[in-house]
Amino acid sequence: MYIESKTVIHRLSSHVILFGGRIKFYQSIDYLIHLNLKV
Repeated sequence: MYIESKTVIHRLSSHVILFGGRIKFYQSIDYLIHLNLKV
């Protein structure tokens, strides 16, 4: 699970570079990832 989440975060970071201004979108997804890690 941890490795999967790490890959997702890496993928999201490249999405942030692509979208540029969509930081709120990234933050909301990042929040969901934190919830998954807590579970």
